[in-house]
Amino acid sequence: MHRSILAHNRTFTIAGRCAVLLLIVASDASGQSGIPAVSIRPENPSSLDSVAVTACYAAGPFVETMAVQRNGLEIDVLFVQDGIDFSPNPPHCATAKVGRLPPGQYTVLVNNREPPLLPSVQRFPLTVSATTVPIPISAWLFLLAVLAWTGLRRAQTL
Repeated sequence: MHRSILAHNRTFTIAGRCAVLLLIVASDASGQSGIPAVSIRPENPSSLDSVAVTACYAAGPFVETMAVQRNGLEIDVLFVQDGIDFSPNPPHCATAKVGRLPPGQYTVLVNNREPPLLPSVQRFPLTVSATTVPIPISAWLFLLAVLAWTGLRRAQTL
């Protein structure tokens, strides 16, 4: 009887290990544990450009929840894969709009969460350049006209 308990226990241990291995393979096959491909557009933004962060996934649930938070020179972007899951899902992308940023050197932290898996965080440098806005010709012509009119009025009063 003692040997049959050991044999039964050994069978249970092997079956348990096979089940865990099967779960790991199934998770990898569905692509749910992958880290997204991230892009920041435009690549070299100026202070006049609106910045957006896009995360593209090979598979897994669709992104339903997104958030952007700026804290000084650090920008936290959150993508949560909590949407519809047809299993397997086709490749898909989600875009979070950061908006315009003042000139400076930023660090963009992209936090991807797919419950119940652990979150993944990717770090990207972002440089926003200063932009000078050229004064249009019409503004220069208007200023010249005002100065000429003021000069004529002054000449008439002398």
